[in-house]
Amino acid sequence: MMQVQNKRSRFQLPLLLIHTIIFSLLSGCAGTGSFRWPEANPFQATALPASLGAEIPNAKSVRIAFTSNVMGEVEACGCAVGPKGGLDRRLNFIDMKLKPEASSWPYLILDAGNSVLATSSLDAARRDSYMKVAKELLKAHKSMGVQVQNVAYLDLGFGLKFFQEAAKEAELPLISATWMDASGKLVFEPSIMLDAGGEKVLVIGVSGGLDQNSDGLQSKDPVQAIADAVAAHPKYDGPVVVLSDLGLIRDEEVAKHRSLSGLPLVFVGSRDLGGLALPKQGKHSLHVQSEFRGQQWGLLDLKYVPGGNRWVNLEKMSELTAKWDSLIERRKRARDQLKQSRDWKLEDARLASTAKDLVEYAPGKPGTNSFYNYELINLDTRYQKRNRLTSKMNYLIDVKK
Repeated sequence: MMQVQNKRSRFQLPLLLIHTIIFSLLSGCAGTGSFRWPEANPFQATALPASLGAEIPNAKSVRIAFTSNVMGEVEACGCAVGPKGGLDRRLNFIDMKLKPEASSWPYLILDAGNSVLATSSLDAARRDSYMKVAKELLKAHKSMGVQVQNVAYLDLGFGLKFFQEAAKEAELPLISATWMDASGKLVFEPSIMLDAGGEKVLVIGVSGGLDQNSDGLQSKDPVQAIADAVAAHPKYDGPVVVLSDLGLIRDEEVAKHRSLSGLPLVFVGSRDLGGLALPKQGKHSLHVQSEFRGQQWGLLDLKYVPGGNRWVNLEKMSELTAKWDSLIERRKRARDQLKQSRDWKLEDARLASTAKDLVEYAPGKPGTNSFYNYELINLDTRYQKRNRLTSKMNYLIDVKK
């Protein structure tokens, strides 16, 4: 009997130790180990302008209109209710919105890639008609004012030579800092410096997808590609716009890399098919994407301070202030109710995890902030009228049938 008891006691201490370790790990994972609660509401601690229309010292204005994943679509989406998109509506938005407001918001028009094909598996019987649509679509992009286009993996579905020649015929600039030939030489210009109302904006293209295709292309590491493109402009201190075909998760990983730390990065995505209703925000980065097949224009208004590396959405500040106050109240209530029990520690860890995520959006110190507003514009019947692309669109629809 004594032997059985001793055996039990030998196991009791390790089991207790294991429970303690597991509890500590859970608490640490939830964020209490590395998170220090700010003494004051971090969303009220910094003086902020009232709106993006306010005068902001040293700030420069630029509007970025963008599309992604057009995927060869030239007509409205064909939805049973509220069809969106089409070349006509895309151009009408530019004429009706961007141009009239250009004096207040000088703009750039960008395409993040995957523009000419919906799939990498081509129907051989319709290859010629797909090629005609691709060529005319690139010309339409040039006609509507697209200033540069990223080369994403679906864009190479007809082969490298075809896409290069079609873009050259359309006089549409292409960029990619990642596509290399078999010798490791970049195939396209890695970046372009664009002018928006007298202000320069650096735009870089990156892509993933297939590591290698029939043309023998390979893909350069995107972190190194971005770092090299930025290093080529050592005096530039504005936002770095990255047209990306990597996908949102990979974009976020790239933005967090230590070699890109502190750069004011804006990722415009073209891999995931859904539009981001709200931007994803990292410590120094923004991540946006419009709806696929040209159903939306994305509109990103920036007021950037040279050297500023924190993005602040002024429209969200009051909401975040209230969320923080609510979080503090929940923490106080939990502490009063649970005292110093183990349940209090677990609850505090959960609240700390939420607080840690929330603080990512805090403005930080004055002078380190650049500001933005963001909107996705559905190209619905508001933009339905004939324009100079109408006959071209009708021709392309006939070709596709």
